[in-house]
Amino acid sequence: MIHETPLGRLSACVLALAGCAAGPDAPDRAEPAAAPGGAAPSEAAQAVTPDAPAGGGWEALAAWAEGRNPALMAERRRRDAARSRVTAARAFPDPELQQGLYLERGPADMDRARARIGVMQPVPWLGTRGLRGRVAQGEAEAALARLEAARWQLRGRVAAAWLELRYVERAAGITDEALGLVADAERVARARYRAAAAGHPDVLRAQVELARLENALASTRDRRRSALAALNALLDRDPAAELFPAGEVRPRPPAADEVALRALLYASPELAVPRWEAQAAREEAGLARREAWPEATVGLERMDMVEADSREDPLALTLSLRLPLWEGRTGALRREARSRYRAARAEVAARRRELEAALEASLYERRDAERRADLYGRTLVPKAEESLAAVRRAYETGTAAFTDLVDAERLLLEFRLAWERAVADHETGRAEIERILGRVLE
Repeated sequence: MIHETPLGRLSACVLALAGCAAGPDAPDRAEPAAAPGGAAPSEAAQAVTPDAPAGGGWEALAAWAEGRNPALMAERRRRDAARSRVTAARAFPDPELQQGLYLERGPADMDRARARIGVMQPVPWLGTRGLRGRVAQGEAEAALARLEAARWQLRGRVAAAWLELRYVERAAGITDEALGLVADAERVARARYRAAAAGHPDVLRAQVELARLENALASTRDRRRSALAALNALLDRDPAAELFPAGEVRPRPPAADEVALRALLYASPELAVPRWEAQAAREEAGLARREAWPEATVGLERMDMVEADSREDPLALTLSLRLPLWEGRTGALRREARSRYRAARAEVAARRRELEAALEASLYERRDAERRADLYGRTLVPKAEESLAAVRRAYETGTAAFTDLVDAERLLLEFRLAWERAVADHETGRAEIERILGRVLE
């Protein structure tokens, strides 16, 4: 048998060494046990309690969602995978073990070899492994920036969903209050009708307004289910899972002047993603140029000779070269790498313009919402409340028409809803600016 010869013993030793080298990395890490039915348990669900935090506003919910949202968890895993590729890219190529047997020999072949064994090692050019490592490092940095951008995007989406839920809840409360005011007006109209101080049309007009507000209230309460489901989806909760009532929100003053905010845009994680991708593409172009270089493989080979002393078995040092003769292939690889790099640079410029436009739109929306909140909160709502009180007194004394009372109540409802909408829009705009810049506005 071959393993009983000196060549066989050398083969067994090489195989044993290869097994020892591969031993520590051979077993894969065990995956989490699958839940009944074949679905693996959510990592985030095991890490946090199922109940959302009470109070604290949307910031507390956003921080809680970062450890639970499945999409963000997937980005973390992609980042981990990209980090692992850096070590693999910088590693030295694995050697190859070659072994051969001569199956046929003639009478004159007694002095010839009957078997051979060798180890071949590819030897990359100096700097090639560093280039591969830099390509993988650029992709890992892009994955990290993509994770950070996804985290800020989740934060902005949680803010928008929470503020929408709060607005719907406030709108339902305001509509319910308006319904109570119209119900009181309807009772006054009935009383005046019984006293012959008002006509029956006033009662009918009040009943029509009651029906309109009841429908608006039912629609708003039904809309809350949709808003709650949208927020729960971001928190990885059941669509109907309840949350604590949203607290009060007041427009906060601008954190910094807009010129300073525009300057912060260029440190945005969303802009860092294409930048790192462009850097990786540039290093990849360097690798593509090296495809036109010969690639060397060195080896050591021993032959097992027939009826020869083991000390006389010849030992040979071998060298093989990969010759890149087909210019069509290598030229196509270089052109592909250059095109990828240029595309990545164009993507940086395009993304920068998109973020600049998005920032300007968010700054405008915040300014507009701030103006509306100030107008409705400081002027229109108080004036509408005064107007409703005056018209109500005038109607009870018979100096104002019922239509004037209905119009005043509608105007107050419209102004209060518009004020709540402006407050929600202002805070949503602030969260969107934070999402674009990738930082909290102090």
